[in-house]
Amino acid sequence: MVDDQRFRRDLYYRIAVIPLSIPPLRERRNDILPLVDFFARGRNADMIVSPEAKLKLLEYSWPGNVRELINVIERSMLMAKNNSILENVVIETEGNDRELQGEGSLSEEVPDTWTAFKRYKSGVLKGRKEELERLFIEKLLITHNGNISQSARKAGIDRRQLQDMIKALGINTSLFK
Repeated sequence: MVDDQRFRRDLYYRIAVIPLSIPPLRERRNDILPLVDFFARGRNADMIVSPEAKLKLLEYSWPGNVRELINVIERSMLMAKNNSILENVVIETEGNDRELQGEGSLSEEVPDTWTAFKRYKSGVLKGRKEELERLFIEKLLITHNGNISQSARKAGIDRRQLQDMIKALGINTSLFK
């Protein structure tokens, strides 16, 4: 705009102290889940986003960037059947609402046993170990209402191992009860 003489050069240099270049959300997939948790808990401190919903959010391309993500979280929370767990994500595309759910979703592929899960995570999504472990544990805790013993039994691992994983990931188990 300065080159086209539609913006004063002196004003440009007053505001252009530190130029910031932030890539779009679709290029920063690792930022999606922390932002989802931040926006969901910012609206409702007890809100838990289900692992299935998180995986669906990761699969979306986010052409509207972070503003679209905020709108999707708010819309989904308003339409949620349960006030404490956000299970389905509603995305508006071209004026039509559609739920991000369906067959062939990555969330349906996540196995229930630890042995199968270890094979799955090493083969499918390399470099996302912590994110996958968090989703795996949250899915177990949601399914078993925060009961660590039942969750560990279902996963086929020792209760102590599951507790160590929960502690390492900083998961608050009281939110799942």
